[in-house]
Amino acid sequence: MDKFEKLISLEEKTISPEDVSLIYECLTDEDALLRSEAVSLLSRPELKDIEKDIQILLSMCEDADALVRTEVYDVLSAFIDKRIPERLRQAILHEPDEIARSYAIMSWADSVRDFVSDFSEPIAFIQKYQKTETSESCLLSYAYARYLFHDAGSLEKMLSFLNSEDYRIRCSVVNSLRYAHEQDLSVICQAFRNCYASEETRAVRSTIESFFRFHNQYAL
Repeated sequence: MDKFEKLISLEEKTISPEDVSLIYECLTDEDALLRSEAVSLLSRPELKDIEKDIQILLSMCEDADALVRTEVYDVLSAFIDKRIPERLRQAILHEPDEIARSYAIMSWADSVRDFVSDFSEPIAFIQKYQKTETSESCLLSYAYARYLFHDAGSLEKMLSFLNSEDYRIRCSVVNSLRYAHEQDLSVICQAFRNCYASEETRAVRSTIESFFRFHNQYAL
């Protein structure tokens, strides 16, 4: 079993001390796929050294590969540390890759909620920078962030992306709302039913079906 296969196998098993050594070793491998997969495992409780892992992740925000940076931004949201929201904010401002930037936006929103209860400042930040954003993925992520901050009209904005010509965006809408506020589920489910009725792409239909299996109190 090569290193990549070994790392993949760790996603569904308890990590041993030997596995931990492999994970840290792969974080500096020249293969971006290895680095990315190793990063995805840094939030596992078996690693235990939270401060070390946070420092590694913050430094890897500068990784040369966009795939790795995307994974780094995603995993950072699993940690609670005052350095993380600001680092992700900087990523939003300077990340050149739109997919990585969209993940930075979502993770920033998740991490901000750990430190503030008044969302007026982060909402103002969104309003300022979404005006110049051209990436549909990032605009959806901004809508997701506004939704987390309970900003008026944010749910309707998210659901409007079900009309995107890009099936990946339509899938992202469904996935982003899996853990929606309970009081919004009736509206969300009806929007997904309407989408499903006319949807021709199997990936989107499958994602909607998975959503309704998760929320099995609602019928598709």
